[in-house]
Amino acid sequence: MKTAKKHKIIAEIFQKKQQLEKLKPYIGVSKMSNDFYNKILIEKAVLKKHLGILNKSKWTKFFENLFKPKRKMISDYFKDKCPMI
Repeated sequence: MKTAKKHKIIAEIFQKKQQLEKLKPYIGVSKMSNDFYNKILIEKAVLKKHLGILNKSKWTKFFENLFKPKRKMISDYFKDKCPMI
């Protein structure tokens, strides 16, 4: 299942790369072509991020969550100063 998703994402990344190569000569021509180029570039970056997430093993995810720093909330700063919170 995961390998099928990986292959699909890799194919989509390759397709986006080809689209970007075709649009490169038209980058400075018009605002519409610039917007379209940027849109495809963002879509490619999102696909690469998804591919990176799929490539992580269960152990890597486990250790990342284990050693992730805990977030502090604003109320944590005032617990010592205000006994009501």
